[in-house]
Amino acid sequence: MATRATELENELAPPPSAEERHAELQALATAQANAKQEIATLESEIEAESAALAALAEARQTSEGVDAAAVAAYAESVPRVQHSVSLYATISGIRWDYSSEDKVCGVVNTANEVRAFELDPKTTSKYDITQSLWDMIDPQAA
Repeated sequence: MATRATELENELAPPPSAEERHAELQALATAQANAKQEIATLESEIEAESAALAALAEARQTSEGVDAAAVAAYAESVPRVQHSVSLYATISGIRWDYSSEDKVCGVVNTANEVRAFELDPKTTSKYDITQSLWDMIDPQAA
């Protein structure tokens, strides 16, 4: 058994010298410094991502607020616009015909008569279309 113990002792490596321990400590210190640098880099990236996320959340909240405000303003204005259009139609006596996309068509109801109109905006200016409609609405003014 003594021979076996001797054989095992011979297989054992001698303890590291002071220089080897110093080199190993230097390598560990370098690895530690690199790890600390990587941790610092990752922490700064986390801070940047957190700031970007906060800005995104704020922008989303702002856009939702703007969207909600726009929807509320639109919903509030729709009845007024419908009333205005109805009022204009009643006062002018114009009943629009929307079946032709490239023509301004409809009927003008006056106290004395009903006149159909069909105007081509490609060949007639906006001013002339408006003037023609006013002449049909109030023929005495012409």
